[in-house]
Amino acid sequence: MPIDLSGSVSAMTEPWEGRARYRAPPPQPLGDDGPPLRLRNGLGVASLVTAVVAIFPGTLSCVLGPPLGIVAVALGFAARRRVKRGEANNGGMAMAGILLGLVAIVASVVLVFVAYPWLKDAYDYYECTSQSRSKGHPECDWAHP
Repeated sequence: MPIDLSGSVSAMTEPWEGRARYRAPPPQPLGDDGPPLRLRNGLGVASLVTAVVAIFPGTLSCVLGPPLGIVAVALGFAARRRVKRGEANNGGMAMAGILLGLVAIVASVVLVFVAYPWLKDAYDYYECTSQSRSKGHPECDWAHP
């Protein structure tokens, strides 16, 4: 705005006075930047699927649970590294795979310690019943009423 020497504002005003001035966005660079970065979410999905298999059928067999749980945890940590590097965006799925893999490992180990005495008693019962019928062992009388 023009100002006179006396310090007062002149009557001449600009047409955009009182309105906000906006700049145009900068021009886009020429050329091809290439295809957009494709996210690699396969490890997170694999971790979660492996953990679910480790929990349900794996834990019941006590043989597949711990190895599949370890694989699920390893895949989950690899997927979390990809998320931190910005190569994937399924961090929640990877964390779920890690946690469920740990649950599968713990559940399998606990199930072994809980099931072993029961299975041992069942096997002893089977042995006593089969031996007492054929050989008449007196120490197995409890198994054959």
